[in-house]
Amino acid sequence: MSNRHQQTLRRIVFSGIVLAFACVYAPMSQAEELSKDQMVKALQKKNGKTRSLTLSNDQKGANAVQKAVRSLGSRLSREIVVEERKQIAKTVTEHKLPAIDLTIQFEYDSAAISQKALPVLVTLGQVLKDASLQGSTFLVGGHTDSRGSNEYNIKLSQARAQSVRKFLIETFGINGGKLIAVGFGEIQLKTPHEPEAGVNRRVQLVNVTK
Repeated sequence: MSNRHQQTLRRIVFSGIVLAFACVYAPMSQAEELSKDQMVKALQKKNGKTRSLTLSNDQKGANAVQKAVRSLGSRLSREIVVEERKQIAKTVTEHKLPAIDLTIQFEYDSAAISQKALPVLVTLGQVLKDASLQGSTFLVGGHTDSRGSNEYNIKLSQARAQSVRKFLIETFGINGGKLIAVGFGEIQLKTPHEPEAGVNRRVQLVNVTK
């Protein structure tokens, strides 16, 4: 059996295991709160294609995010570069790029994905395979609460964003070039008035298609 066939077989087997876990843990998943169709709709570009010479707000924001990520280059995983990460988060917010927040559970103090997170990840994989999102580029943003140092939180959130990216690539065959993993730590709290609240610990998916 060729290596390619072996990889395909492993993916099929692993996907089956994932789907089995998804059925078992579905009641505990946020997938019930946000359906596949709702996720797809939330991630679609608002302005669509245009022949205008003027860039839409979506396009300007997407260009800015991708440019900022490129400027980080190989430093993305090795260095903290807080200010540059802050700029990416600010651009996503200011340009109101299509995005969804997902509660994805990891093992304690780890980037290992918990079995309880499988249902929402399976739904997310199906979302990214939707015909309306083909060819799109997404930012996979990892976020934490305020507990721990900023440096520690950014490192942990970066590792967790990369874990989600890897899962989507290996399980659903998503093009890795279309998924950009960035850890933001506590830079962009969902509830700034409750910095240690669990809702701040999340993974955000943002459509940054140019």
